[in-house]
Amino acid sequence: MMKRKRLITAIVVIAVLVGVAIVAVKRKKAELAKAKPVGERAIPVSVVPVIKGNFAMVKHYIGIVEPLNSANVSSRITADIVKVLHREGSEVKQGELLLKLDDRNLVQAIAVLKAKSEGIKTQIISNNVNIQSLSDSVAYWKKQVERDRKLFVKKIIPAKQFELSNEKLNEIMGQLNVAKQKNKTLTAELNANCGDVKIAETNLSYADITAPFAGVVCDVPVDPGDLAAPGKKLMVVENQHLLKISVQLPQSDMKYVKFGNKLHIECLGVGVTAKISKMYPALSSNRMMKIEAILQKKYEKDFVSGQYVKVSLTTGMLDNVMIVPSASINIDNQQGSHKYLFMLKNGLLHKIGLKILGNNELKAAVSGKLNVGDRVVVSAYLGWAELADGLKAEEVK
Repeated sequence: MMKRKRLITAIVVIAVLVGVAIVAVKRKKAELAKAKPVGERAIPVSVVPVIKGNFAMVKHYIGIVEPLNSANVSSRITADIVKVLHREGSEVKQGELLLKLDDRNLVQAIAVLKAKSEGIKTQIISNNVNIQSLSDSVAYWKKQVERDRKLFVKKIIPAKQFELSNEKLNEIMGQLNVAKQKNKTLTAELNANCGDVKIAETNLSYADITAPFAGVVCDVPVDPGDLAAPGKKLMVVENQHLLKISVQLPQSDMKYVKFGNKLHIECLGVGVTAKISKMYPALSSNRMMKIEAILQKKYEKDFVSGQYVKVSLTTGMLDNVMIVPSASINIDNQQGSHKYLFMLKNGLLHKIGLKILGNNELKAAVSGKLNVGDRVVVSAYLGWAELADGLKAEEVK
């Protein structure tokens, strides 16, 4: 009995649901029957009036904020790193010690060289004493030879005695010349050794690596015990209080760029201007050239090193031209990139062909069958594909 009641209840519920569905379908069909065909309905669009005025020709690029001064700190000598005194984020002053290299071999080499210099100086002193003694002997034997010559002329002494005196003088003079030449050699050796000492002392000073300017340590890829060598990056120091904008642009745009031209820079709602200070032309036409502009110090808090920014460069001006929103322009690729827009007039759309005179991010200077105040479509709520010449449309404000 209970099962029969449940069955009857289920049948009644199903019948009610079916009835409701039938009524809803009939009502929907009636609404659709009363509705006008899609082609007869006005398509909602947004429009903007055409204006006339002067138009700035602008090119847009992506730039990067860089420190004006940045140094890859490296060593001038090859030695082990003993101490790393600063890490990333540390602020340093000009001349402040950054890294300490192992200088034991250099200190030892300087000690050896200085000891050698002292030995050479001792030899020079000893040789000078010998030179003085030989000089005195030469003076004595010159007198003796002159005396023997006079006695020989008077035939008081034999010729042999005169010849022996002359030979002795020549012998001592030869020893004197050798001593003087030795002095020159020792002096040259001392000078060379002193030069080696200066070089070694200079190399010793390179064991203390200091900051080239005041700034912030940004990268430290080494640790104590690593080997430092010329050309190997040990640390990066940047002066982040003075910033510049670096921009790469096609070589073909070089004709628009001159020293002193103003760049408009935007990032996160901040807009500033800066003058081009440096230009680096590309080596070939298929490579990018680079320009730089220094930011004024008052903007240092608005930008951060490494930040990407939007850069605009005004390349020229067009006077007294028709100006429309860039969003209103369409391209028909089937007709060779033909450009056109839709104008709303008397409730109908009119397709107008255009010639683009200049374009920037938001607006375009054009020539075509347009007048000041004509309303051009900038957006279609059903999509651009639904628009066509002669179609009914209505402005949505």
